[in-house]
Amino acid sequence: MRACMLCLLLLMACVAAASQAQTDVASAMLEVVPRRCVALHRGQVCYLEARVVWRSAAAGDYCLHSLQHATAPIACWQGVERGSHALELEVREDLRLELRRAGLSEAVASATIELAWVYEAPRRARGSWRLF
Repeated sequence: MRACMLCLLLLMACVAAASQAQTDVASAMLEVVPRRCVALHRGQVCYLEARVVWRSAAAGDYCLHSLQHATAPIACWQGVERGSHALELEVREDLRLELRRAGLSEAVASATIELAWVYEAPRRARGSWRLF
């Protein structure tokens, strides 16, 4: 009987922890401004100064990651439920940023900086002379 009660208590603790993790994920927010980087021609690198702001329902250790630069986190915060960070970026394609709990690979929140361009492709210079 006591073992059954212990198992039931352990099961309830696991369900509560999973429920809390789902609540943290559902209530976290990551916002990046500006959301779009505009290059003059398609294929060119776009240079951007962006500001990232995030918040979560629960205080904890969080890190900001870029999926294109998976080597190390961009920035980390300890024991907080909100934060911000300024970035200087060179964008070659759409850039996805993720907020993760420190040491974990699952994203709590994410945002994307879209790459756009003014002209489809670089224009070719016409020759300076013509035959006809």
